[in-house]
Amino acid sequence: MTLGAVTRERFRARRWEVWGYLGTSFMAYLSPAVLFGLSAYLISKAALKPGILTLGVVIGSVRFFALARGASQYGERMWGHSLTLDLAAKIRTLLFDRLAAVVPYRVRPGVFGEVLASLNGDMTQLENLAARLVGPATGVGLASLVALIIAGAVSPAFVAVLLPSLLIIGAVVPFGAYRLARTGAQGKSALRAEAYDTSLAAAATFQSRYFLRRADPLLDQLKSKTLRLLHPLQRQAGIQTWLGFVNGFIEAVALAATLWIGADLMAAHRLDAVELAVIPFLILAIVEGLTAVGLEAATAGSGAPAVTRLERTLELQGRDCSQCSQVSLPPGALPIDCDDVAFHYPDAEREILHAFELHLGAGQRLLVIGPTGSGKSTLAAMVLGAWTPTVGVLRVGGVPTTELSEETIAASIAYLSSEPYLFGASLAANLRLARASASDAELIDALCRVGLGPWFEGLPDGLATMMGSENRMVSQGEKQRLALARLLVLNPRNLVLDEPTAGLDAENEQIVVDILNEQFVGATIIVITHSEAFMENFHADHVRNFGEPVTTHAIG
Repeated sequence: MTLGAVTRERFRARRWEVWGYLGTSFMAYLSPAVLFGLSAYLISKAALKPGILTLGVVIGSVRFFALARGASQYGERMWGHSLTLDLAAKIRTLLFDRLAAVVPYRVRPGVFGEVLASLNGDMTQLENLAARLVGPATGVGLASLVALIIAGAVSPAFVAVLLPSLLIIGAVVPFGAYRLARTGAQGKSALRAEAYDTSLAAAATFQSRYFLRRADPLLDQLKSKTLRLLHPLQRQAGIQTWLGFVNGFIEAVALAATLWIGADLMAAHRLDAVELAVIPFLILAIVEGLTAVGLEAATAGSGAPAVTRLERTLELQGRDCSQCSQVSLPPGALPIDCDDVAFHYPDAEREILHAFELHLGAGQRLLVIGPTGSGKSTLAAMVLGAWTPTVGVLRVGGVPTTELSEETIAASIAYLSSEPYLFGASLAANLRLARASASDAELIDALCRVGLGPWFEGLPDGLATMMGSENRMVSQGEKQRLALARLLVLNPRNLVLDEPTAGLDAENEQIVVDILNEQFVGATIIVITHSEAFMENFHADHVRNFGEPVTTHAIG
């Protein structure tokens, strides 16, 4: 579903609010134009000492349009924000659904968070586009049409001057500003990505580089790329300056031409000074609104790459599960079998797995080792149902994964990554993600079983202590053991662990190995690791070395 389709669907469902929004937007731009024109008429007419009735009508009209201006601006913002927030909520939900369908077990949790943060920024730009460009452009366009009708009623000659001027200011100039801003924004997106990658590399290697006490080319690169990020901002400021200059010049020409035509008409006794006074003020008010649209068009151009990224995200499709059956997996430890399995990613040129055989009995343990890129994490993703074999059959509990949805598999197989996440919530809430009905005693028991008993006793508020990056800080080792405690609360009979000791020191790594060896007896376990210490100490029934052309073999 495209952004356009989502927008049409939501606006169709709330069509009366859309009409209210467009109507108030129209009045928000027409009211000041009429107000300015009436004010000019009143001032010029007053010099001729008109009757009290004429003055009263004009003064009342001025008062009416002054109030209409404020009320319509309030209504425009109210309707606009309501529609924008509703549309944004729908799009954000769809974006998360699309990501949730393709991201699980395929990227690191940290990357998932970065993607969401990036899309959140893109959504902010889209919301600004909807609230500050679409409605105002429609409203000021209709107001311009009314202004042309009024000017034409005074004299058709004015239309010949105003029409091309308004078209240039309201359409040609904004389109040019949009194109220029969009061109600059495309380069900015690539440059921002480069600067982000460099900043991550600088942060990850800071300690090592700090103690070298030498010139730091990485920081020099980061400084250079950061300074280059200013260029698109300077370009945007230049576009706005150019837009203001062009619009001001065209406005001045239109006003001069209007006065010139008006003078000729007055000389021919076809127009009086009172009528002539109205037209310039109409022009000033309408051009003010059109100039704002031009500025927002430039902003929209700078946000065009964000809209493209959102469109591409909405096009993502998860695994096709149209052939999945409603069968559920039996409780307890499950066997896992691969029969002549081959797999390659959709855009890959070569297979990452070829003629792979695996027969892991219920309650057995598999240790998967090998170099990066050899297919270890791919195997884990396939067992978890995120991918299905290109060739061959992978069975979980005797059922081919092509017949099982990811949700069905997730209900039977627990997963632990190298980067477990702690939410900004209480310790109890973080642990009860595994099982909402777990008692406090069960949570404390799980903490003690993973060696966090002394740590827990030192917490200021016990299970109510707030966790997360903005609350109590925990080390990587503590975070990993908290994730294991969460698994103990869940008490799964089938586990897949991808680099469970990555980033841990030798002491914490041994604690994790001991927990797996002692606390999950009888469970079917697949562990992926690069750690030699883990390989030596983990009690595995089978080992699979993806760096060697061999099939699974038992450790004797």
